[in-house]
Amino acid sequence: MGILGKASDKPQFELTPVGEYVFTLWDITLETGQWGDQIKWVWLISPTSDPESYVTRGDGAFEKERELWQFTKIGLPKGSRAREWAEALMGRELKLGEEPDDTDLVRRRMIAYLVHKPKKSDPTIKQESISEGSARPFRAAQPAAKAGPVGLSSDPSMADIDAALAASDQLRKRVKKLIRNADLDDITEIPKYGALDDIAVGNLADGDLLEIEQLLTKAMQAAA
Repeated sequence: MGILGKASDKPQFELTPVGEYVFTLWDITLETGQWGDQIKWVWLISPTSDPESYVTRGDGAFEKERELWQFTKIGLPKGSRAREWAEALMGRELKLGEEPDDTDLVRRRMIAYLVHKPKKSDPTIKQESISEGSARPFRAAQPAAKAGPVGLSSDPSMADIDAALAASDQLRKRVKKLIRNADLDDITEIPKYGALDDIAVGNLADGDLLEIEQLLTKAMQAAA
């Protein structure tokens, strides 16, 4: 027996399950590497039901928050990931020519889908990533009962992810239509969530929306 050890598969670090999470921007810096100047976004991940409970790695004294590093180009052109994240963190669209203070974004939160993508340098290894187009503003008062990653397996395909995002979009459209119809019946608010509008719906997790859909449907049936 030599000193080389045993043959084994390539190491695959434990990944956070795919799903909808709260992403807290922990740090943002300018990095210079082989691809030139880039913005490094350091995110902490937590369930939508408990934004303060960050996903950790290690055990005992070695336990610490798991960081998700993402890199973007400098600039905020419309349609870019950096623009999407900045607007989600700020809770509004940026005006043309506006230059947000990056330090003001630190410690702010957004909701987005976490997915697993093949590593560019080695496609056989997967790594965590924020799904493009999934970020939206974080609503501070997330009810605990219905939040969290839902509807996806631990190792979904891109088709599964696209289907889940499409289902989420359809759910939001249904709830927005229900709110407009409920307004005609003078059902302008519901217990636990209070007054609702299109903006509020856009900030809610899927679990919340499913509950609201059920509550509004029952309320409208009772009012008929």
